[in-house]
Formats: sequence, C-alpha cells, structure tokens
Amino acid sequence: DNSLIDVDNDVVSGGVASVSWSGLSENTSYNWFVVVDDSENTTTSNTWNFKTINIKLKIDISGGIGVNAFISNIGDDDAIDVEWDISINSFLGFIDESIEGNVAVIEEHDDIIAKKLLVFGFGFVDITVNADCIGATEVTETTKAILIGYFILLYQN
Repeated sequence: DNSLIDVDNDVVSGGVASVSWSGLSENTSYNWFVVVDDSENTTTSNTWNFKTINIKLKIDISGGIGVNAFISNIGDDDAIDVEWDISINSFLGFIDESIEGNVAVIEEHDDIIAKKLLVFGFGFVDITVNADCIGATEVTETTKAILIGYFILLYQN
C-alpha cells in the first residue's frame, strides 16, 4: 500500500541499510521495495515479496492408563523444534509429576503423541500440557482428572 516501513539514515557509501518490519500477520503475503535517496538522486528498487509462516499448534489430552498428549500442527508450514511439557499436580501437592521433551519436526497438518506420562496415586489432579516452537504462539491445555492408581479419568467442571 506504499506505506513507509522504516528509515535508515546516514548510511555511508558501500554501507548496509537495515530496518525492522514489525506488526506482520501470520499466513500473509507482503510486497516491499526500497527507495534510496542521496539528496541528489532517488532510485527505487524492484518489488520483492514474501509470505509469513502459518504454524498453529493444537493440544488434545486423553486419559486411560497414564496421560497422553497429542500435539497437532494445524497450520500450513512445518513446526520445527517443538518443545512440550506435561504436568500432573494434586491440590495439596501430594502428586507433582512432570515430563518434557522436544520434537524435531511436526509437519504441516500432522500430529504426534508427545509422551505417555504414568503417575501412580489417588485423588483429584490438574493436568497441564504446553507446546511451543519458533514462529508459533505457545499453546496450553489444562484439564481436571481423577487419578485412581495408574488410571486417569478426565472431567470438566
């Protein structure tokens, strides 16, 4: 739309100009060009374009024998270096277990099982799963459950 992105003044001959373009939206195509002005001449470059990435992580939690965390990439680009963690905590702190890990790649429109976390105990617990990677917004999913031995029964308030 010909709006000004930024200005880098006082660039010496043969030097490099550098600007930052903030406020970009994900999964959006952008066009840009450079205008160079030395107070005597003005030159406009060709127009370049790029598309920002679209990585969207989604978490589903299931119970049964232990807790399974399914992490899905519902975006259009591969999620690289996905870090995740699962924690199970009881109200009084008798149960406080967690596990974390890393997945090298979750391809676009694909999912993985992060890990089955086995915990032994009895009572009401909170289960929290987090997932994050570069280029995506961190996601957190929390649910309540009843722990009976190794068996997890999920429920919502």
